[in-house]
Amino acid sequence: MTDVVHRHHAKVIDRNSGRERALLIGEELAEDAFAHYRFDPEIIAEETDVTARLAEFGLLGFGETVEEAMLDLVGELDAYADRFLGDYGFYRRTKRSHHLPYLLRFKITAPERRMRLLLEDSKAQIIPAK
Repeated sequence: MTDVVHRHHAKVIDRNSGRERALLIGEELAEDAFAHYRFDPEIIAEETDVTARLAEFGLLGFGETVEEAMLDLVGELDAYADRFLGDYGFYRRTKRSHHLPYLLRFKITAPERRMRLLLEDSKAQIIPAK
């Protein structure tokens, strides 16, 4: 574990004479591996409410401010990631299978940095409500 976390080495774990394999990587290596998987949130501002949307994932966050809506969206994405990763055997056979690297990137990111992760490209568009 020390090599994985502090020395940034990946560790292959073999069980049952190599019939079962897993890969253990640390946060920094994962961030590098998944760096080009970017989120593209939209902000929809109404008179009294704000909606944050990740259209690709079919997720919405709501609040009275942009920050509240984004925090709610982070919570929704976290819950979706838990469902997806908890039942990957199902999701890998659906049209959502391509969400995997995005969700791995999100989950390896420290919770206090997740909103910044969603906004890292500063492309979030504020769309006035009609």
